[in-house]
Amino acid sequence: MKTTNDIIGKKYGMLTIIKETKPGVHKGRNCKRVIAACECGGTTETYATKIKTGRTKSCGCLRIKKITKHGMHKTSTYKAWLRMKQRCSSTNKKTKKWYYDRGITVCESWEKFENFLNDMGNMPKDKTSLDRINNDLGYFKENCRWATSKEQGNNRRTNISITYNGKSKTLTQWARHLGINESTFYYRYKNKMPLDKMFSKESHNGNNQYSK
Repeated sequence: MKTTNDIIGKKYGMLTIIKETKPGVHKGRNCKRVIAACECGGTTETYATKIKTGRTKSCGCLRIKKITKHGMHKTSTYKAWLRMKQRCSSTNKKTKKWYYDRGITVCESWEKFENFLNDMGNMPKDKTSLDRINNDLGYFKENCRWATSKEQGNNRRTNISITYNGKSKTLTQWARHLGINESTFYYRYKNKMPLDKMFSKESHNGNNQYSK
């Protein structure tokens, strides 16, 4: 029977055995273990017999490719797609009230990653996230773009631009300028409160329809 040294440098499937490592116990027997280099650039450590018999054909990349045939599971594009689906899930307790409960959904076509990739392309290197142009609508081709953190921040619901007395500020900036709670100010805006009352520092408690 050949020794481990006899197979060092030989290729089996996608693996080339490069060196022997500490032996291990496999099925009750002491067996040789080796480190092998994979065609994909990765490495793996396993029993020499598994490689020789074809039970181990790669470093694990073949198994991953079967799960994600596109082979992009480690890319920023795939991770952005995955986060998008997770945010809109009805079972995601952290984001449910901001997405699912507001009717923010992923279009049927984008349930499949390949369709999403075809519409959006790969995430550019100078971008950081998937952004919805209209934050009251869901995820579909015409409403999405690749954006920087600054671009996405400027497109948030709380960064809506409002002009009052000839001055324009974001909703957040106006709330801070007036000393009004940001959530209260946004509530007034969404409920189409008249500007003079919207910009008032009064609390509007009691039975007032604009109270927060």
